[in-house]
Amino acid sequence: NKQGGEGRGRLVIHPHSYFKHYWDTVVTLTIVFMCFQTPVRVCFTPMSDMVHEGISRFGGVDALEAMTIGLLLWVELIFVLDILVYFHVGYSKLGVIVCDPNLIRSHYLWGAFVWDLLAAIPILFYPVTVWDFASCRHMTGSTDQCMPMWLYKLSFFITLLQLLKLPSGVRRSVPIR
Repeated sequence: NKQGGEGRGRLVIHPHSYFKHYWDTVVTLTIVFMCFQTPVRVCFTPMSDMVHEGISRFGGVDALEAMTIGLLLWVELIFVLDILVYFHVGYSKLGVIVCDPNLIRSHYLWGAFVWDLLAAIPILFYPVTVWDFASCRHMTGSTDQCMPMWLYKLSFFITLLQLLKLPSGVRRSVPIR
């Protein structure tokens, strides 16, 4: 649905559209996956696996490691795309659907944007962390002087801020029958 006038050429997604319902379902399922995956990964994955020791030792990654990295990046990509989608989703105010692109942008920026952005930070943080540990291990032969472990593990838990969306996401999702 495109709006005329000032917002000409700007995509606006109706909050009750099929796309929005399916998108909310994808995001909700991703959040549920992260609820289980994050604590397991932080608590039971050795640090050498977290920083992909195979990259520096063998010059590549094995299939399981590549699949894990790909899945985690896919999850983070969904969270980043969710930010982009919400910049175009109309909202309801006093029973009226607001479809003005400028009002939508302002409403999202002053609403859930900060939490969504914080939850999406690990996609930016993750490659830096892998590079830091790999280069630190290469230079010193150890990861002891690298980024503090608490900071690295915290980056995984930041993603759980997406849990704030779960109640409303379930309400807006496509009913699974």
